[in-house]
Amino acid sequence: MNLIFNKSPSEFLDAKKATEDRIANGRPAPGTPRLLKWSEIECIPDLFQQRRIYSESSESHVQTLARAIKLGPRGARQASLEAVTVVWVGDAWACVDGHHRLMAYRWVNHPAPVPVRVLRNITLGESIKASLGDNSKDKLPLTMRCKTEAAWRLTLEGSMSKATIKALADVDESTISIMRRTLKQFAKAHPEVTPGNLTWAQMRLWKLEPNPMDGKDEEQKAAEQLLRRTEKHLKDVSARVLLRALGMHSPGLVEELFQLHQTLKGSEAYDTNPFPHLTNAVEEYTEF
Repeated sequence: MNLIFNKSPSEFLDAKKATEDRIANGRPAPGTPRLLKWSEIECIPDLFQQRRIYSESSESHVQTLARAIKLGPRGARQASLEAVTVVWVGDAWACVDGHHRLMAYRWVNHPAPVPVRVLRNITLGESIKASLGDNSKDKLPLTMRCKTEAAWRLTLEGSMSKATIKALADVDESTISIMRRTLKQFAKAHPEVTPGNLTWAQMRLWKLEPNPMDGKDEEQKAAEQLLRRTEKHLKDVSARVLLRALGMHSPGLVEELFQLHQTLKGSEAYDTNPFPHLTNAVEEYTEF
């Protein structure tokens, strides 16, 4: 199950531009369906999924939803989840709210059409706002990290007021003000670097240590800044303690790091193991 969403703000902005083009070049919506096959609903997670997801809690949430899809007469599965919110994007129905519910339907290979709620006469910006709503009992709550990253993406998008971003992402206006000031400072200091390639967590590291970035990509720079800030705390810390601390900080993070290492192993970006103690330790600590 692939639950990796929202890798960087630039992917959000690219997805928004691509979807705008699809709508502009597409055709009108074919009616207002109340039911659709789950396979007919497209996911554009970089645009509409406001959670940065790769965690045990997310997969557990999908499994819980899958169990809630009850068996009906003759073994047919009957939908018992809230309607998936969809919007027409020119050539397909796209999921605005209900990504985990769709995964649950896919998990059980649900044979029947599923209930949908169609957003009509709505702009793409309004659809994005709707994706940040939190009124569904079937929705996994946003963590503070997800909220701040969502606020950062909306700040980079540039069309929303502080009050709107505050209401959507549930962060303080002071945080949004800091984001806007930091964005201006970064653009002035590094006009050659696209700020959308940095998450808010990476931008905060730059704000704390605004060193030149020449010759290094954003991830490498952020990694070096993080190392400088944590190196004294990591001294003499065993791999097992570090793994346990990472697991306590963010469920599923250790597994994400391990799988990222497996993906990048042997690439030019990682000609040596960036996590020299992970392989054996992850095998021993499967609960992370």
